[in-house]
Amino acid sequence: KSELDASVNSLELAEDQTIASVDSLETVISVDKLELDNSVESLENARLVLAGQLTQEVSDRAAGDLRLQGSVDSLEAVDSVLTASVDSLETVITDNKSELDASVNSLELAEDQTIASVDSLETVITDNKSELDASVNSLELAEDQTIASVDSLEAVISGDKLELDASVDSIEAAISTMVSNANAVDFTEVQNVGAYHPAGTYQFTLNGSPVVNSDDPNSTASILVALNGLVLDQGTDYTISGAVVTISQDVFNGDKIIFKYTIALSLS
Repeated sequence: KSELDASVNSLELAEDQTIASVDSLETVISVDKLELDNSVESLENARLVLAGQLTQEVSDRAAGDLRLQGSVDSLEAVDSVLTASVDSLETVITDNKSELDASVNSLELAEDQTIASVDSLETVITDNKSELDASVNSLELAEDQTIASVDSLEAVISGDKLELDASVDSIEAAISTMVSNANAVDFTEVQNVGAYHPAGTYQFTLNGSPVVNSDDPNSTASILVALNGLVLDQGTDYTISGAVVTISQDVFNGDKIIFKYTIALSLS
């Protein structure tokens, strides 16, 4: 836009200079015409003076003076020359005036074209400004949408963190409640799943069978199973038979399963 404004200022300056040139040229033409008119008038006066002198000379010496007649002839010749000069000068003045008029017309045409160019350039500037305003509005809208997306993403991340914290707390609580005694040892095994397994088909064999409270017939094996950080329910999400754990849900490639359990020591 700064470049376009500079172009407009330059064209307006050129227009002012063109107008000044036209005015200056018209002044020169006027002065030249005045000088030419004065020259014509001076020549005409000189011719009239000579004609008067000639008439007077003829009147005074009309007695047949041959020399006077020669002078008359010479004066008449000079008069003819002066008349021809005046006519030629008037022709030159007329021709120069035509050329000057043509130059003035050309300059006026150039002035009109300059004004038209300025008007056209101002129209282009107005159109470009509208397009720039639309682009700015579009960018501001995109910025607002980006900020809203970032806020939404931060909210999702915060929610996921709360869920992960709850899972960690749940795992730690389950571990803390596991039964342990002097005749038992705790194991932790991590298994990275390498392929997809439908529900009920994935099995993992532990290093030993988890202990069961023999005094409680409803007691379950002392084991904690977590799939991708989520603690599974024994009997619902998985089953255990001896040292073999069977996952009751789909298991996918890349899943991570943690087994924490207690087995009894066999002291010999």
